[in-house]
Amino acid sequence: GLIGTLHGSLTDVTSFVPVTVTEEATGRYRIGGMVGSIPGRDGNDAVMLRCHQWGDVSYLQTATATDLSMIGGLVGLVDSPNPGKNSLTMTECSNNGNVYVTQKKTIAVGGLIGHRYYLDNSARSTSITLTDCVNNGDVTFDNSAATDRIYVGGLCGHLQETLLACVIKNCTNKGDVSCRSKCYCAGGFIGLAMGVEVNSCTNEGNVTVVEEESSSNWNVVGGLIGFQELRTGKTNHSIVTGCINSGDVSGVFKSTRSSFPFPSAGGIVGDIKAGSKYTDNTNTGKVTAVNLTEGAYAYAGGIAGGIHNTASMQISGNRNEGEVSAQTAGEGSQ
Repeated sequence: GLIGTLHGSLTDVTSFVPVTVTEEATGRYRIGGMVGSIPGRDGNDAVMLRCHQWGDVSYLQTATATDLSMIGGLVGLVDSPNPGKNSLTMTECSNNGNVYVTQKKTIAVGGLIGHRYYLDNSARSTSITLTDCVNNGDVTFDNSAATDRIYVGGLCGHLQETLLACVIKNCTNKGDVSCRSKCYCAGGFIGLAMGVEVNSCTNEGNVTVVEEESSSNWNVVGGLIGFQELRTGKTNHSIVTGCINSGDVSGVFKSTRSSFPFPSAGGIVGDIKAGSKYTDNTNTGKVTAVNLTEGAYAYAGGIAGGIHNTASMQISGNRNEGEVSAQTAGEGSQ
């Protein structure tokens, strides 16, 4: 909307510019309401302070797109240097426009940040700190023909790091998050999280996944985090503490997946892997998981839809007040 690539700082910037990639566009894109990308340059420590986006961000289906794109209400992509370190500090910023994507060649969609580029490489690192930020816009991916992994989040679609280097504090999502496709992970805050600390945050938006085509994808949806991943041998566990979800969480799957993570919906997290710490969180939203595949599985939980590989995991002091239900189709369903 304002800047293609950011090297440096933005302070007290407000934009009303709508950003649209039309059906005639070609190529691949890093699309942000305010900043397209923060480049992977060693020592590029970007700062966004009191920045506010009001224009909608849209990426419409094109026939000619060949590479995966990243779309965010404020920033499309935060890249990683090779080798080296950089960072993004975002404080008191907001997105107030809707983020709407129908382009099937998409990997991540977020209300604030679409994608933090990830390589399982200790020589390159990007730390991200979000403090007192808000997303007020709806975040939507809508294309049942999508074939790639898609991560959708109210704040960040895809946030991974080889270390515990991404911190989100006192942030709020108020927009509805929805994914109509073979969606891997969707969350009120983060679609896929790894190496992330989320502290004293709130999600008020409903989170919905509808899968219309049969697949064996992960298919997890959570009030705060869709899927919390961990790489074996890395210190990239996640910490989620003192957070609240009040939005309804719903997954309607047509999944044939027969191993972890199963199709699942959770009030705080869809599925958790080893090394995680989830303490003193509260869910008040309704949690629903439906699997339309006959004889298949569906899981729902007030806190977590699924937990697997429990090594070094800490889960304590959490509270669920929402209704929980799971439904599957046909005889032999579980």
